[in-house]
Amino acid sequence: MIKHNKLVRDNIPQIIKDNGKECKTRMLGDQEFELELRKKLIEESTELYEASGKEQIIYELADIYEIVEYILIANNIDKRQIDNMRIKKNVSNGSFEDKIFLEYIN
Repeated sequence: MIKHNKLVRDNIPQIIKDNGKECKTRMLGDQEFELELRKKLIEESTELYEASGKEQIIYELADIYEIVEYILIANNIDKRQIDNMRIKKNVSNGSFEDKIFLEYIN
């Protein structure tokens, strides 16, 4: 038995069964779901970090985008709120256009 204890996409249990294996699942409450989404975002971000090649990067970004969508839904956040905050931060702190890497501060 391999323990996973993680949020998975809706069709994963059926895919596991179709491959002749058994799995145990449970439904999450709203608070636990939101927490597991955040954990999943970390997991997928690590996979993006380790990705090589454009196709693999696109594959991992698709997962991240899906998770972000559900974090917005779980927290009743409109995408415009995120974009407004992004613009506000760009005005105050700048963006990443100049590709600046901070090595140290004395």
